[in-house]
Amino acid sequence: MLLQMNFWLINTSQLVPLGITDELLQYFIGAAGVIGCYFILQPLIRLFVILEWTKLINYLLASFLFLIVFGFLYIVRGTIDANSVNQLANITFGISLFGVGLFLTYLVQSAISYFKQQRSKSI
Repeated sequence: MLLQMNFWLINTSQLVPLGITDELLQYFIGAAGVIGCYFILQPLIRLFVILEWTKLINYLLASFLFLIVFGFLYIVRGTIDANSVNQLANITFGISLFGVGLFLTYLVQSAISYFKQQRSKSI
């Protein structure tokens, strides 16, 4: 796939004599991406745990799992084309809108409980 995409960062023709095929290079890049995401997300997850933001952690884990399952289904079926990428983009947009809706709901509930507490203190 990297050969087809004409990947500008890595010249794959120089790696072929070393026995590194396109598929092997994709596995290396995928592993490096997973390791990079781990080091980027680890401090954020620790912060969320310390702040006890369980709703946000649940939302993130559920949405990542949902995207992984759908991405895996597209890979297994072998139907990765412009239409399936568009569908994954729409799914990601839907998950984002759902997250915004959850945030607004949480914000309104927090504001209502805050105003109720302020009213009960003043009485």
